[in-house]
Amino acid sequence: MVGGTSGAGASENDWYRLRQCESGNNYSTNTGNGYYGAYQFDLGTWHGVGGSGVPSNASKLTQDTLAHKLYRERGWSPWACASILGLRSDPSNGYMPVSRIKPTISAPSAKAAGSTVHLAGRATPGARVAIYANQVGLWKSYHAIGAVKANSAGRWAHNVRLTHTSHYFVKASGKKSGTATTRYLYRSSIYGAKAVVVHQKYSIIGGARPHGRVTLYMRRSGGHSFVRAASTHANAKGHYRFGWRANTDYQYFVRSDLQSATGATRVATTAVGSVSVGRSASGPSVKASSAATKVALHGTARPGSLVRLYVRHAGQHAWRGVAKVHARRSGRWAVSLRAASTFNYFAKSSTGQKSHTYRVAVR
Repeated sequence: MVGGTSGAGASENDWYRLRQCESGNNYSTNTGNGYYGAYQFDLGTWHGVGGSGVPSNASKLTQDTLAHKLYRERGWSPWACASILGLRSDPSNGYMPVSRIKPTISAPSAKAAGSTVHLAGRATPGARVAIYANQVGLWKSYHAIGAVKANSAGRWAHNVRLTHTSHYFVKASGKKSGTATTRYLYRSSIYGAKAVVVHQKYSIIGGARPHGRVTLYMRRSGGHSFVRAASTHANAKGHYRFGWRANTDYQYFVRSDLQSATGATRVATTAVGSVSVGRSASGPSVKASSAATKVALHGTARPGSLVRLYVRHAGQHAWRGVAKVHARRSGRWAVSLRAASTFNYFAKSSTGQKSHTYRVAVR
């Protein structure tokens, strides 16, 4: 007997005649010749259609069900008695044996690193579909990465994780599909200083596909949209660098294989450092008077931003806003105060940037 695949559809009389010829309609027969049960399954075919153990030990229902399944897959061809009895798989019985078809495969053309790749295609219904892959630059040949079974409609699907650009094909029913390729897309990254002193140069750096083209897009403070600002190529290690100048606040991202997250660099708010002032002498940032010392404080901020000055005298716990001024186009700001005693101060701009805290000692 046996070795195949199909579905129940022949008449019950056909099945009875087959059993009589094969085994005398004896479901428990085991003659020691390697074939078992009413349908004389060999063990390989029995297990191939989902049977377990020895066919002759299985129930009548199980033997009938798996014999019908084998017929749906291969018609009458697994049984020698079918030819003797004149049984054949044709439309008169309502079923035709399923022909073995060339499998197909489809895959997305490109996916981000670490993404799930959905492979799918068609094959002979019920066939085992072996999936092979070759990771470009990592493997020198194709490797088996999985196997699935095509459903009753001949469809199959399998998911894999993408770590390199990969080629795929499948084998089923002794036939091989064409090749599908999924290109590995690098996730671009971007980094820049959070705050930089006005007009100072800074670097925007990150990672992208080695030797790949990287385009920088920027939006200045008050701008409505990002504009293409510069372009370069990543080096052999995938690193890139752009130089920029902090003449205002900027947001930015890059596009390579994929768009990066958005970064931002703001113009820092600064103030002049701590000073020690004598009432009768003038220093680099103060002028003396008989009652109180005139202190000229200055620093930098984003051009056009509003800068507020906060002070706290010795012995006080709360900070007090004492002056405000707009930074000039150069980014510089300046405020004059009169103070009779030592105080601490800092500047904060309307952009949210805050200077360090400094101490002015008035003696």
